Amino acid sequence: MGVLVKNFLGKWALMKGSCVYEQGLPPLDGQYRVTQKNKDIIFQMIWLDNSGERQEFIFKSRPDGLAIPFAGGDLADSLSTYKLSERELNTVAYKNGTRVMEVKRTLSNSLDQMTVSQTVFLSESEKPTNWSSYSKIVIH
Repeated sequence: MGVLVKNFLGKWALMKGSCVYEQGLPPLDGQYRVTQKNKDIIFQMIWLDNSGERQEFIFKSRPDGLAIPFAGGDLADSLSTYKLSERELNTVAYKNGTRVMEVKRTLSNSLDQMTVSQTVFLSESEKPTNWSSYSKIVIH
């Protein structure tokens, strides 16, 4: 995993006003946390939805490009995470072998900001994407 994933590790704060959503409503606030345990990467998202309700979603994956089982109910049954570079780490969700969603995490050149795009593949022509930007929380 090395340095390619290390740059993503840590806690990230949603940059308010950065969200551009084509599907659903953007959150009022949120955090994105990326940790590593052995070969697994744990992604934790905590946010206040548009009505002010706290939401949380956690999943783990390995950045090796191999699809692993995922309990996503009717939405997804497997996930694959892969790294394109030290600045891009992506996850694809599949249902019955068909790609249904892709999340792209891209770091700024300074490695202190992360843009997350989530595209849902509803049909060949309908692929809404939601974008959010985060700044790294530095603890001194």
